[in-house]
Amino acid sequence: MAGRGRRGPRLAGLVALACVGLLGLVNPAVATAALNVFRDLNLPGLAASDNESFGEPPDPTGAVSRDHYIEVVNARIAVFERDTLRRVAERDATAFWDARPAAVMDPQIAWDDRARRWYYAMLRSGGAKPNVLLFAWTKTSDPTDLEQGWCKLEIRSGRGLVDDFPKLGFSRQHVLIGTNVGRQGRVVFSRIWAIGKPRAVAGGCDRPPVRSFGSARRKLRDATGRQAGTPVPAVPVGNSHRGYVVAAACVEDPVSDPSEEEEEPACARAGKLLTVWHVTGPRGHPRLVRGGGIRVRRFRLPRAAPQRGTGRLLDTSDTRLTQAVSSRDPRRGGRRLIWTQHTVAGPRHGSEARWYALDPRRLAVVERGSIRKRGRWIFNAAISPTTRGDAAIINYNVAGSKLLPQLRARVAGRPNSEILLARSAAPHKVCEPPPEDPYCRWGDYAGAVPDPLEPDVVWGSNELTGPTSQSDAFGVHWTTRNFALTTR
Repeated sequence: MAGRGRRGPRLAGLVALACVGLLGLVNPAVATAALNVFRDLNLPGLAASDNESFGEPPDPTGAVSRDHYIEVVNARIAVFERDTLRRVAERDATAFWDARPAAVMDPQIAWDDRARRWYYAMLRSGGAKPNVLLFAWTKTSDPTDLEQGWCKLEIRSGRGLVDDFPKLGFSRQHVLIGTNVGRQGRVVFSRIWAIGKPRAVAGGCDRPPVRSFGSARRKLRDATGRQAGTPVPAVPVGNSHRGYVVAAACVEDPVSDPSEEEEEPACARAGKLLTVWHVTGPRGHPRLVRGGGIRVRRFRLPRAAPQRGTGRLLDTSDTRLTQAVSSRDPRRGGRRLIWTQHTVAGPRHGSEARWYALDPRRLAVVERGSIRKRGRWIFNAAISPTTRGDAAIINYNVAGSKLLPQLRARVAGRPNSEILLARSAAPHKVCEPPPEDPYCRWGDYAGAVPDPLEPDVVWGSNELTGPTSQSDAFGVHWTTRNFALTTR
C-alpha cells in the first residue's frame, strides 16, 4: 500500500526504480513448456468483505510451505490448507501486531524451507505509537496459531521516519528487509535491514541481532554512485550463503531532504541499469557488498490503464521492482539466477510487464522478456522460477477500455502458454476524485513463489475487483485470487 513514487498519496516523492527487458534471450527448453492449474487450485482468496480495518488497496502476496499457504493483505492474514486452499486460520492484521490505533501496511510473507519457519513483515505508521518496521516469525513450522504461535519484533524507524515499501528475502544466516525511508511524504534514503536468523528457544522468543545498511548520512548507492531506492531482497530456492538484493535505476528525480547539504544527482527520464548487492557474514555480523550494475534496455514510466464501464484510470505502478526469487538453473551448470520483474511503458504509451533472469556473479542478463498486447495494459506482475529451476511462471493483470481487469499467467518466454485465471466483476472506481488522486490505486504488488515439494509448481496471489454488492464498510470491493500453476 505504501510508497507510490509519483502517484502515491503518502510518499509522493518516492524514488522510482526499474529494471530490464525485451523479447529475446529465451531458452528453447522454456519455450516448449505448457501451463496448467495444479490440482484445480485456483480459488478466491481474501476480499474487502473480510476487512475489520481499512485496507485499500489490498497489496496481496503469499507463500507456500509443506503444509500451508499463507496470503497476506494490508488488513488481514489468512492461513490455508495447501492441498485444498481451505481457510483454516485468519486474523485482522492490526490485531496480530497489536497496532491499534496506528495503521499497518505493506505486508510481506515468506517460507524458509531450510529453517522450517515462516517470516512476516509490515510497517506501522501513525497514531500515538512511533513508526516501526514489524517482523514476526513462527515458533514452529505450523503458522495456524495467530495469537501465541509467532514471535514478534519491532524495529524503530527513527524520529519522524517511516520504513516504507518493505521487501522481504533471506539467506542462510540472515533475514533481509529492504525499505525506502521517508520523512513528511518524501523519501530521503533507502536501507537494507539484516536480521540474524531467529534461533529456536523452548517456550520463548530470542531477540535476533539487527543491523541496517544505508542512512541519511551514508546513503545506499547504486552502481553509478547515485542514491539507490526500493532495494528488493530475493527469496531463495534452497540454501543460499549470499543474500541477494536488487534495485533498478530511478527514472524520476529523487526528492532529497532539504535540510541536507548534499545534492543528489538528477535521475534520467528513462532507466537502463540494475544494481546487485549481496549480504554475507556471520549471523550477528553481516556485511553488505555491492556487486555492481547490469545494463538493460531503457524503460520509462507506464501510463495509467483504462477500464470498461468508467472513465477512471488504474494506476499501473512506477517501474520499481516489486519482488525477486533466486534459484539454481540446471541448464547453466547450477548457477544461481535472480528472477524479477516490473511494469514499464509499453507500445503506444501503454504498459507492459518486463521480466529478467539475472546472473548476479557475472552481472549479466541471462533471459529476458516482455508481456505486451496491442490495446491492452499489462501490469502488477509477479514471477518465480520453479523449484527445479528450468522454467519460470509469471502472473499479471490485464485491462483495457473494453475490458474489466483480468488475472492471467504464462510460462516466461512462452506467449502461447497464457491462461486466464479470473475476471473482475466490476470496474474499480472507489478513489478520490481528481486532482486529489488522478488514478484509482491498484495493488502495489502481487506474489509468486516456488513450491518446496513439487518441482514444477509455482504458487501466487493477485488482485481483482469483486461485485459492488460485496463492498465493505468503507465502500471498497476488491478481491484476490490464490492459485498453483504447473509447467507439466
